[in-house]
Order: sequence, then C-alpha cells, then structure tokens
Amino acid sequence: MPKLFEKSLLLRVGLAMASIIALGFIGMVSSVFIAETSEGQAAAINQAGTLRMQSYRIASEMANHEVRQNGLEVTHDLVNGFSTRLYSPRLTGVLAKTSDQRVHSAYYQVKLQWRTEINPLLDKYLSLFSEDIASPDSDAKV
Repeated sequence: MPKLFEKSLLLRVGLAMASIIALGFIGMVSSVFIAETSEGQAAAINQAGTLRMQSYRIASEMANHEVRQNGLEVTHDLVNGFSTRLYSPRLTGVLAKTSDQRVHSAYYQVKLQWRTEINPLLDKYLSLFSEDIASPDSDAKV
C-alpha cells in the first residue's frame, strides 16, 4: 500500500497544492504582522517631511521683502500650520508606540527649540512688520 501513495498523482498534486496554500497563508500572516507593527510610522515620516517643507515655506515667505498685509497673513498661517503639525497626533501617536529613545529625544529637541526660540522670533517678526504696515512711513510722504 505505501507504493500506491508514492505513485499516486492525485496525492502529489494535493501535497503541492497544500504547500502552496500554506506558503500563501504564511505570507499573508507575515504581511499583516508587518503592517501592524509599522502602523502609523509612514504617516509620521510624511508628517516630518511636511514640517520640513513648512519650514522652507516660512523662510521663503519671510525672504520676500515686499511688506504687504497679505504676506504677513500668509506667514502667520504658515507658522500656525507648523505648530499644528508639530503637535499633531500623527507624530505624538507614533512616539507613544515606540521605545526608541533617540526618536523621543529628537522630537523633544525640535519641540523645545520651536517653542523657546523659533516661534517667539517669528511672532516678534510678524508683530514688527504688522506695526510697519499699520503706521505709514513719514519719509514716504514727499
């Protein structure tokens, strides 16, 4: 009887199909596991890239030397957008899930520098130019 199982084409095809199904199932389970463990990390990376781009947009808007009310509003909106993105759940949620101390430290440093140095300077910049627009220059009147 054992020779019958060795020569059975149906049994060989069945074993091959079972092996293929098992490999497919293992692949699906492993991809679900990888997706669960990396959940939110791609969104956090995108958010970090958005913060970088937002900082370029703020600098570009500030480099525009035309003093106009619309430019100040745009810069103010960009600064507020940066703050919103910096403290967004897309970043803080991923930080809560990771135990990597380097990531926590880097985020803390960026947040601290934004809160204590950069944002106050930008607020001062915006308020100074707001005052310049509000009070007309006496030299301009000839």
